[in-house]
Parts: sequence; C-alpha cells; structure tokens
Amino acid sequence: MRPELDHAVQRLRNLWQNIDAMERQRIADAKCDVLTEFGRYFHPETLHVLTKEQFRHFLHIKHNRHWRSLERTRLVVSDHIGKLRNALSLLVDENKSIKERFDRLMPHDRPGQIRYLNRGVLTPILQVAYPDKYGVWNTISEHGMKAVSAWPTIPLKASSGDRYYQINENLQYLARELGIDLWTLDVLWTKKALYP
Repeated sequence: MRPELDHAVQRLRNLWQNIDAMERQRIADAKCDVLTEFGRYFHPETLHVLTKEQFRHFLHIKHNRHWRSLERTRLVVSDHIGKLRNALSLLVDENKSIKERFDRLMPHDRPGQIRYLNRGVLTPILQVAYPDKYGVWNTISEHGMKAVSAWPTIPLKASSGDRYYQINENLQYLARELGIDLWTLDVLWTKKALYP
C-alpha cells in the first residue's frame, strides 16, 4: 500500500467510473490495434529491420491513435535509420535496467544520442513494446500526475533514468489499484474532468 497515492487513486477511480461503456470500448480497441500493428516493429528480435516509413507511420496520431505530439519529431528523428535502430535496440533491451537505458539515451547533463528522441517519444515506444511494464512520461502525463498529487518527489540532480524509474513505479501502482492497464491510465491523463 502507498497511502501517499490514495487521493490520486480515488480521483482517477471516480474519473474512470464516469467513462461510459462505448468510450471504454474505443480505448480498448485503439490499444489492441496499435499493439498489434506496432508491437512487432519495436520487438527486440525484429527491430533491426525497422524502416523509416514504419517509424514515421507510428509517430502519426492517425496510426498510433493516442499521442498527437509525436508527429512533431517525425522527420528529424528518423533521418538516420541505422542510428535510430541502435538507440531503440538499447531502449527495448531488457537485459539492462531501465535506469541504465534512459541514462544512456537521455543523459541528464548533455544532449541525448539522437536529437528529439526524448521521453515523450521513448516511453510510448516502451509502452507499445512492453504494454504491461512501462507507462508513458510526457508533458500530459506529468501534468496529470501533478494534478492528482501522484508525481514522485524527485531530487533535482536525479538522472533521467532515476526519474523515469520513480515515475513508472507510480504509474504501475495507480494502474494496479484502479484495475486498468497502463495504456488506459495514459488516456485518463487527457480527460479535462481531471483538471480543476
């Protein structure tokens, strides 16, 4: 139990209970479609054949069905497909800790391996690759977590890996307590009713 997150759980539960069955089905269908289409692109065993077109396809809201802001990085991030594949191979390598992967891809004190390949792009890919394990850390989820007092206390000098580890721990806890998956939790952060 994490009593510091009880308030967040209650607010999110109230929000989820007010979402009707039709919208819940739309959320579930979008998740199923996206994981079916893109899960194979970001799987460690097939990532070496990822093409620019497939990656750009994922970044488009029409295809990822959820993350509108990814489209802004569409052209820049996929310019060098070999470099991109190497970075994403590190991202989905479960033989390394998530802290190590993030610290290598997004060092806190200097530019990352690939310009614009940041938390807002990396964590949706992680979620698609490992939907039961990783939540999304972007501006929307950060605002949502802060709105319900679920944002962890993170030391100012914490590395990006330490930051994501703590954020993901809270996201996993919230999803478990609510009885929903991490994709659905990420959808809840977009609901206007969550914000005063």
